[in-house]
Amino acid sequence: SLLPLPGSADADFGTVFVDNNGTIWMCSTYLYKDHDGAFQRTSLPGLPPITVRNLMRAKDGALWVGTEGGGLFRMEGRKVNAYSTQNGLANDFIRVMFQDRDGSMWAGTDGGLDHIVAGRAISYQFNSLAPSVMALAQDRGGDIWVGSFLGLKRMHDGRWVDDPAVEALRGVTIWALKEMPDGTLWIGTDRGLYRARDHSVVHLSAAQGLPSEFVQQILQDHHGGLWISGPGVVSRLEINDLQSVADGRSPRLSPRVYSVSSELNSAELYGTIQPAGAITAAGDLLYPSNKGLVRIRPDILRKREPLSLFLEQVTIDGRGVVPHNPLTLNAGSFRVE
Repeated sequence: SLLPLPGSADADFGTVFVDNNGTIWMCSTYLYKDHDGAFQRTSLPGLPPITVRNLMRAKDGALWVGTEGGGLFRMEGRKVNAYSTQNGLANDFIRVMFQDRDGSMWAGTDGGLDHIVAGRAISYQFNSLAPSVMALAQDRGGDIWVGSFLGLKRMHDGRWVDDPAVEALRGVTIWALKEMPDGTLWIGTDRGLYRARDHSVVHLSAAQGLPSEFVQQILQDHHGGLWISGPGVVSRLEINDLQSVADGRSPRLSPRVYSVSSELNSAELYGTIQPAGAITAAGDLLYPSNKGLVRIRPDILRKREPLSLFLEQVTIDGRGVVPHNPLTLNAGSFRVE
């Protein structure tokens, strides 16, 4: 289904955030909050009049606010802490936020990577360039993985380190990162889906049945399946299916495909700023689009009765026959319609 956002048709971007209490927030041209199934424009007291790009609730209950040109804000009650280029932030346009296991905050911006520690912003540069950082993840060992327009980077104890995945994805645009409990890292890019595991990298694309080679968000549902979204399509894949194809034990993926663009008034999903998708406690999938918020309810779809198929007419080699079960073909039959 499609939930419209008043005043934000065909906006430049959109993100969606599900708060701890289940409240759904949408960031677009304006900031929206869900009120009984309908979105209404809202604001955050204490925040300057600036466009909000994304929201995140920290473990301590504070709300972190990423903005478009105004930097990063930490809001806790009436207390507001601001981080910008004026006090150490690499760039004031926030693309992604991520909380470290130690409670500190990471922010990917349009000009690099920042680490907020004890109220101070520490900036990290890739090289002489300052690429936009679109994706962040932390692995079991505590290392931080960073996706950008220039590829993938891995940080260990504050230093960039080499890795086979870093080399394999050099120059590839990284849109999404998903670290699994077993240590597998799934990487969404503009060239398909990559699996990094045990110092090896496997590429999955349309050749293996991936519905869209532009993977801008990766979510895991309550049943363990992965939801992969592109601009016009959302698909669900079983982990075992993905692993089997990546390991070479199966030739093609068997995704469950939801064609958002064709079914919802040519809706196009956003994905250049995170979070570009979210899952509610009830298992609903939420995606921001140029037409509003796209909601997929897989449990309801799963409960629908399968369609019955009835044969009304059958021709064998141009000769009409009465359809019955079973339908037996004579040896030498050439064409069945």
